[in-house]
Amino acid sequence: AGLLVSNRPDRVVGAINGFLAQGYEHKELVIGCHGFDSEVVREQLGSNDIAARVQVLEFPRPWSLGRCLNEAAESTTATLVAKIDDDDYYGPSYLLDAVLAHRYSGAEVVGKGAQFTYVETEDRTVLRRQREQETFLGGSPTGATMLVRRRVWEQVGFPHRPRQVDVLFTRAARHNGSQVYAGSPWEFCYVRSARAHTWTAAAGTFLAGTAELWSGLLPERMVAPDLAKEIAAS
Repeated sequence: AGLLVSNRPDRVVGAINGFLAQGYEHKELVIGCHGFDSEVVREQLGSNDIAARVQVLEFPRPWSLGRCLNEAAESTTATLVAKIDDDDYYGPSYLLDAVLAHRYSGAEVVGKGAQFTYVETEDRTVLRRQREQETFLGGSPTGATMLVRRRVWEQVGFPHRPRQVDVLFTRAARHNGSQVYAGSPWEFCYVRSARAHTWTAAAGTFLAGTAELWSGLLPERMVAPDLAKEIAAS
């Protein structure tokens, strides 16, 4: 189950379409409308096949992000829950890549360490945390890429905080005996737009110590061809 908590109604429907376009078949999506009327989303979903695979919840604005994520996780019985953001790029094989990493690593928390990052103010894509791929982590994966075994969430839960939810959750999970694994950098790009973010940091923070890749976003360069073929053949 994807957990998409957002306070930006203008971005939610695009994020829904991106999630449901995932080639991994066994998926559902829980949307948390954080501080806005859920009817905005329901009207755009309509009553088609997409709406049948999406659960829409509404959370008060004063609630923390962590509390919203807990309520979203509580509403599903899925054995794996994935934290999804509304403004990052998820490739068509993103979920398959994450589930495979969970299976072959045996880790109960997986995500991206090395990550493609598009910095909008500079109009360029870089690779951050280059060495943190296909390895166990002592820190936290990128929050927007966390795939968590349900029993771990049941044990530690997301902290009732407005930010650093991923870091604190990972720390608690590790303290409780869970391993954390960083998979491949493929199928995802963290988009650092010029608009407001929960994590306030200058663009230079996302460029320091990175590998320069290309100008622009170019999501097609982040897709893992072998995974795409595996989906097509299934």
